[in-house]
Amino acid sequence: MAGEIERLLASPLPYSAALSEFVENLLAEAREPDLLFDRECTGDPPTLEVLARKQGLTRERVRQKVAQDAERVKTQFRAREYRAVRWAVERFRAEVGRINLVESAAVLRWRRHLGERAFEVFRWLSGYTYKEEWLLDGPAVLSELKGQVEALVGDRWLVSIEELGRGLSPFGNVETLTHVLAASGAWRDIGEGWLVRWDGPFLAKAERVLRLTCTPMTAAELVAAIGHGSEGTIKNQRGDRLIRVDKRFRLALPEWGLEEYEGITTEIRQRIERNGGVASKSAIIDEFTRDFGVSVSSIEIYLNLPTFRVSGDAVRLGNETDFVPRPPSSVFGALETDAGWGERHAVTENTLKGYSFSVNPHICWENGLRPGASLIVPLNGSASHEASVIWRTTNPTGTVDVGRVREWLQDQGVAAGTEVLVCPTPTSVTLYVGDSEIQQARHALAANASAIAPDIASMMEGL
Repeated sequence: MAGEIERLLASPLPYSAALSEFVENLLAEAREPDLLFDRECTGDPPTLEVLARKQGLTRERVRQKVAQDAERVKTQFRAREYRAVRWAVERFRAEVGRINLVESAAVLRWRRHLGERAFEVFRWLSGYTYKEEWLLDGPAVLSELKGQVEALVGDRWLVSIEELGRGLSPFGNVETLTHVLAASGAWRDIGEGWLVRWDGPFLAKAERVLRLTCTPMTAAELVAAIGHGSEGTIKNQRGDRLIRVDKRFRLALPEWGLEEYEGITTEIRQRIERNGGVASKSAIIDEFTRDFGVSVSSIEIYLNLPTFRVSGDAVRLGNETDFVPRPPSSVFGALETDAGWGERHAVTENTLKGYSFSVNPHICWENGLRPGASLIVPLNGSASHEASVIWRTTNPTGTVDVGRVREWLQDQGVAAGTEVLVCPTPTSVTLYVGDSEIQQARHALAANASAIAPDIASMMEGL
């Protein structure tokens, strides 16, 4: 019988035609073959409602007729006269496995030999159903496959395709199973016979990429390797899983033993503390340029901050509060208002995304702020909006960050390109929006000054 099946499949005519005829005859055992075919043997069967309208019957009656015909055909399928079809079904199942692609070579071969209609009946008799691009041996096969994979792999994140193929052989061939697992999104085929676990959070994928490459990578390189996500997510949410190792923000795994880069200021401070209060300038330059990729000019800028005191080759901690103020009136864009001195800024797209305003430190000093300040204060006297004021002594630009204003700007409908006057003080931040409001604030101060002048004159007369 096996040899007979081989001949049927090897020769399109007359043997394959004979198998197709057997299948068609089997379908004809039904009282209503077309109804049975439409409901059970098509990839996208019509609903009972559609068939009921077509037949002029109730849904339940259609269901009964289909069920009766299906039972009648499957009973005849077990009869001696259809033993060749049963042998063919066994061969088909052996070739296809429990799961296979609809467009696989094996499936297309049988479809070609049997013809479209006979193949669909044959598929139904074999117990296969369609699901997207797959031919499945029952609706639960995908969940069964997933469970078997988990049992084989456990908590491993890297597994060989050869090993999986041996453990999953009842489900199908290695190529098909690799395609199934990759299509599920839970695994990724990385070539050379390996699958990497690809489910879980984005940062877990970044960690696996680093383990595979065994070399530090930038956030941009990791995003490109993963195929989705953002650089900001990696940089801001990496926690202790990944460490930054240089100026380019290349990331590495902590167990690699690389020096973590925490910014030039922190790194210089650490070298001073490690060496009992004094570090070598030349050694800092050599190490930072070699290990962190920092330029000599950048190191020089940070060494000249008040944070440090350099004498020859010796670098010591300096007085971070050293600051020599100058009159705010000498600052371009500065204006005095009732709220204090302010600085003109243009709202940008970045501002509306949450970036801070960088305010001149001489204006901030005049308003009572001091280096090292880190405050949360009311914004424009609002009880529901607050702003942050941070004067970082490690900032080489020397500016003061005024942030957390995005929500207020959006509530006021302020668009990018609008000019604002930013007035930060130890107790509040005031924003004057638009040239008209800025000029009003300026004129109000002038008016107040004029009102005070007569009182001063009368006081002078009484002396």
